[in-house]
Amino acid sequence: MWSRHIRRELSAYCEGELQEELTHRLRDHIRICRRCRKQHEEVSRGVLLARHLRRPLCELTWGEIEQALLNPRQRVTPGRAYLSLRSRTLIATACLFVVIGYSLFHYFASGKNVDLDRYLTQVESSEPDLARQQIADAPPGFKDADEYAALRAAGIAQAAAEPPLVGYTLIRHRIGNVAGKEVSQLVYRGSNNSFAVFVAPHAVPFSFGKREIGSTTLDGIRCQHVSCTYTSALVFSAARFHCVLVSKSKDYKELAAIVRYFLSAHKASEGS
Repeated sequence: MWSRHIRRELSAYCEGELQEELTHRLRDHIRICRRCRKQHEEVSRGVLLARHLRRPLCELTWGEIEQALLNPRQRVTPGRAYLSLRSRTLIATACLFVVIGYSLFHYFASGKNVDLDRYLTQVESSEPDLARQQIADAPPGFKDADEYAALRAAGIAQAAAEPPLVGYTLIRHRIGNVAGKEVSQLVYRGSNNSFAVFVAPHAVPFSFGKREIGSTTLDGIRCQHVSCTYTSALVFSAARFHCVLVSKSKDYKELAAIVRYFLSAHKASEGS
């Protein structure tokens, strides 16, 4: 059973962007949680409104907009009433603010960074038997890609013949596009654990919500750690890229071996 409220996941849930297993879990939670069910209805109304407003907002009367809000499943049709020049101006001005606000919302929601807040929340809150699946899930905007293409985007195509740890296999390779630049997600799985490494050019920052970030030294390697209670999330620089390692493991020697692998792989690729 889902053990917390799901406000952060609602938008992706309503847009159908989540994995099937997680979608089923959220659907079950909404059925029994009154608070999340109410928030789900509000988010669904906004999503449906955005889908069914077929004309530009500035061509709609407030009556039509109100009608769409009250009946989001009913498609808005052109009004026949005559509008005065002043009314048209007021409506156009108001709609302009709506469009600007909507654009700003999406800019700051998705923005020009790799937002791992929701991804870390899912991994952090998952039960042990689901953690491997949560780590292998794709954050919003990441799509499955050819293995070589993902390794090339990560800057290690020339040095990735062997996995970072013995007994691990690369099972997922995805690419996301942020601000016109490719970002890779590489997921490795072993017999008892999984980990993911996100690789982005330095020009594309990572975002972790309100989590605190501090400096640390991992077996002699300087990096940063993102505050997570049950998950290891480490940020480190490698040549022209910076990377985020996400794992449920707290074995610092194992984590250091993964970081050292990517540092070496990037160094080798730079020299090839």
